[in-house]
Amino acid sequence: MSYSIPSTSLQVQDDSGSSSGEGEDRLSDWASSLGEALQTKSLFSDKTFPNPELAVAHDTKEHGFSIKDESAKKGLDLYGRMRYINWIRREVSSA
Repeated sequence: MSYSIPSTSLQVQDDSGSSSGEGEDRLSDWASSLGEALQTKSLFSDKTFPNPELAVAHDTKEHGFSIKDESAKKGLDLYGRMRYINWIRREVSSA
């Protein structure tokens, strides 16, 4: 699963309610910083990947663990998968 920001034109308004060139600059700075946030860390190592699919493939190949398969076995929905991933990360970091 990957996330993207639609390429629609956004207008940023300042406190006075008018469009602001400065506000648009801040928006582009914020949007350009999302590149780092979209990276995905392996569940079991410090490696990061440009998208979740590569991180899942790495964990499957290198660590023998597929979050997709385990989630399906356990019948987890999206919220359950997020909790499971957070639990794994907590356990790995405390080990």
